[in-house]
Amino acid sequence: MIGNHAIYDLILLEYYVNGAENGLADLARRLRMRFPEAIIIVMKFYGPFDALRAPSSDSEDWQTLVSWKQTLTLPNGQLNELINEIDNDTGVWRFRDHPNSDKAINKVVREIGGYQFHLPKAETPTKTLVSYLRFFDPNMHALLSERGHEWVADMCGQIVHRHILSRQKPQRQVKRAAVGSWGKGDSCNIWMTTGGMPHPYSDELVLNQYDEKRGKFALEVSQAGWIDIENDFHNDRVLYLSFMASDTPGTYPNAVASHGGQSFPLNTDAGGKDKFGAGAVHTIPVGTLAGGETTRINLTPQLNGPTTHPFRLVGTVFTNGEIEPLEFNFGPLFNK
Repeated sequence: MIGNHAIYDLILLEYYVNGAENGLADLARRLRMRFPEAIIIVMKFYGPFDALRAPSSDSEDWQTLVSWKQTLTLPNGQLNELINEIDNDTGVWRFRDHPNSDKAINKVVREIGGYQFHLPKAETPTKTLVSYLRFFDPNMHALLSERGHEWVADMCGQIVHRHILSRQKPQRQVKRAAVGSWGKGDSCNIWMTTGGMPHPYSDELVLNQYDEKRGKFALEVSQAGWIDIENDFHNDRVLYLSFMASDTPGTYPNAVASHGGQSFPLNTDAGGKDKFGAGAVHTIPVGTLAGGETTRINLTPQLNGPTTHPFRLVGTVFTNGEIEPLEFNFGPLFNK
């Protein structure tokens, strides 16, 4: 995503609710290795999406803010009306805690010499919720509003100012030191959301936008074909393939990947579903490819009956050998 030419003075990481426990530490370490003088800030964002409501203090019937709003039939975006309903509500509000995320963030901030901040809480959960609502979009309450972005910018400005003044010789601007390395490096090619296919492939395979509404692409394998994968690292690397899978029988056919006399089954019958019921991404290793060479990977679908969709390949991954990709999603399996 960053490439090999960009230089950054200030890096913001917002992985509090999703990702702090599984990936933040390794990401922050790698960014520190690459940008040794950058200011790295981790934002710990509670928000309205963390608020839960119950009818009374002895009730276990907790529901999210969005679910509770649906019982009010308020028009979208009517923030003042929603706040008025909360102020007059007789229910009980609380916020989800994220102790493991707190622990992970505190640890990595100390390790990399970074900073952190969070949205301030009020005296009560109800007052906190009302305050947070003004920092987030008025509909789903998941993204920062203009006011929220202004607050984040102000906090970052304060941290930059404090960072500069904390140096033995205060500087008028943050120093841009020589860029470091990415370590052993890795390579992740995902064409699912862009359609940008980086590998040559045979005419039997088809790059198709199978979901126009959500902009999803896949290399579809309806008959045997091949894809050429270049390992442009100097050393041998394990190749991982990412493809669509589902726990609903008959959704996708299985397939086999083969190269160098080795075969690897690509099973599509265990992957769950995303919220649209379209299946989930499954990522598995398919053997080691020689460094500095291009290897032809043969793909053969296993057509044992009708399926709803063809086999869909959506990504290829080489890691640095120290981490493994998540089995059921994109991204690395960190902090083992």
